[in-house]
Amino acid sequence: MDDGETILSVDDLRKQFDGIVAVDDVTARFYEDELHAIIGPNGAGKTTFFNLLTGALTPTSGTIVFDGEEITGVPPSEIARRGLIRSYQVTKLFDGLSVLENVAVAVQTNENSYNFWGKAPPEITDRAHEILERVDLAPKADTLASNLSHGEQRTLEIAVALGTDPKLLLLDEPTSGMSPEETRDVIQLIGELRRDLPIILIEHKMSVVNEVADRILVLHNGKKIADDVPDAVRQDREVRRVYLEGTA
Repeated sequence: MDDGETILSVDDLRKQFDGIVAVDDVTARFYEDELHAIIGPNGAGKTTFFNLLTGALTPTSGTIVFDGEEITGVPPSEIARRGLIRSYQVTKLFDGLSVLENVAVAVQTNENSYNFWGKAPPEITDRAHEILERVDLAPKADTLASNLSHGEQRTLEIAVALGTDPKLLLLDEPTSGMSPEETRDVIQLIGELRRDLPIILIEHKMSVVNEVADRILVLHNGKKIADDVPDAVRQDREVRRVYLEGTA
């Protein structure tokens, strides 16, 4: 499935911390018509890889090209402005604001009409309501973010990311800590979003990866050991040795 347009490419991407190589000369392509999952054991370099893509870390060497423009070393705020948006493994929300207000803040920021304390204009509120409808959180619009369940908070974080109108969405373990029912809901949501939005996700639950991924990138000790369609990755001897056989 590599005949689509490339939305993101990395070449010989490397990150070294005081002699420890966290990402080891990784080259990969991510396409507009794919959902690409990144898997690997703890310490494989997955989160560091995401941090390099979003500008939270600067590569030791290598290049990153997003939507046709090199973004290597570009500040995180500028990368986000260009449409490469990330949600985090640990939820980052405004707990004292309502569900609607959390999304409205994201929409306002994207529209360059940021007004944290004032009332959002109708067009901002309308857009926030549309996003909440899309992620099935509309009934919770007036609920404080702090009063949501864990699964609802993770879903709200995705809604906040959508409020920035991303061109590419990075999801860091979107089902972490969720019940089976909550996990099922998020799988369904991701399946709906990927119809018109390229997504890259880090995920430990292989049941989730197998259901949603078009292609899987496997990291081990910072190195890429596989990057292929799910069936091929599952049958890869090296992948099975370092990861799949030890995963529930």
